[in-house]
Amino acid sequence: VFADLAGSRATSTIGVVIFAAFVGIAYLGVKRKATKEAAFFSDLVDSLYKIIMRIVTLVLRLTPYGVFALMTNVLATSDFAAIVNLGKFVVASYVALLAVLIVHSLILIGAKVNPINYFKKAFPVLSFAFTSRSSAGALPLNIETQTKALGGDEAISNFLHCLIISINPGRFSSL
Repeated sequence: VFADLAGSRATSTIGVVIFAAFVGIAYLGVKRKATKEAAFFSDLVDSLYKIIMRIVTLVLRLTPYGVFALMTNVLATSDFAAIVNLGKFVVASYVALLAVLIVHSLILIGAKVNPINYFKKAFPVLSFAFTSRSSAGALPLNIETQTKALGGDEAISNFLHCLIISINPGRFSSL
């Protein structure tokens, strides 16, 4: 299971999900028979979750400095034509993201959700995802936005994110 937790195989995500299911079932069994030990395990998992989320937050706060260093390196080692091509790519990317925003708004309108209120509440995670271009990095903030700003259930939000990761593990292999 440790090799799977490290993502060393193509089927690592499936192994981790199965292992997590076994741990969850075992926890529920212990909770019925030994509540004190189960409470200790639950507190341990909660503590580990908070520590990991803090590490993620620290890494995300350092990200702009890394991006600045990468941009400086590109500017210093590239010729003018390469930088112009990069600029064209950035403009095309922004146009595509604007199209996605319009489609997203149309879907919200179709679902009878006020897009303005939705975007106001979801702005922190949308702006972070837009600027960082990191799906994996936006997951913790996405869960927080879904539960606190949009009023969603935390268990459902966590389950959906686990489902997203299991459907496309290659994009989230760094988690």
